[in-house]
Amino acid sequence: MGFHWTKNSIKWFHDSAIHTDFYTKLVELIKENIPTNEEIMDLGCGLGFLTRDLIEAGYKVLAVDSSKEIKKYWEDNFKELSDKVFVSKSEEEIFMDSQKDVLLMSFYGRIKNQETLYHYLNKCNDTLVYIVKAKKGSSIYPEGKSKRHKVVGDNLKDLLDEEGLSYKSYIVDSVFDQYLDSPEEGVKFVSHYYPFNTKEEIENYVMMNIRKEDNKYVLPYDKSAEIFFIRRR
Repeated sequence: MGFHWTKNSIKWFHDSAIHTDFYTKLVELIKENIPTNEEIMDLGCGLGFLTRDLIEAGYKVLAVDSSKEIKKYWEDNFKELSDKVFVSKSEEEIFMDSQKDVLLMSFYGRIKNQETLYHYLNKCNDTLVYIVKAKKGSSIYPEGKSKRHKVVGDNLKDLLDEEGLSYKSYIVDSVFDQYLDSPEEGVKFVSHYYPFNTKEEIENYVMMNIRKEDNKYVLPYDKSAEIFFIRRR
């Protein structure tokens, strides 16, 4: 279920997430559209930065992920909230036991047609909150050949309009720079997500773009996402 987390990918994501206001911006939009008395299921919660900020904003959240590494990360970093993350290997197991007012999916799953849309929309009582990549080129390595396919918001808008569903969407832009211990780690990081480019291409890109900031190295990344609020009724 969802992204496969490794020791390295957890470190890289954590080191970026602690420096960004991306999640603060998302929570502000969620507060504008979802009452704080509604319960939220964060499906594919990952490291839990959005979950944590939602809990601090007053929401009751059940966080779900398939990774045991994620459970351990929560225990190490959000110990006081570690009882709020549920590790499950299948969506069927999750939805059999619990259905919340709001289903939150942040860069999780692919809503690509009518079947997948209603599969998730029918798993919440009120609102599906779906966060996706907003535009092509929003990448830490724009020239890269990624092994991961990202859904772009315009595709979903076309589907929602065809179905006549009520929804709102917002663009969220934020700096999401990648913090690293060395240029060599930068090459390792980019190679992990863009394995179809040559090492020479990646090394050239890293050396041209990396900068030193205090005792860290930084690769620049301007993240652009789109958040959808899709109503069941």
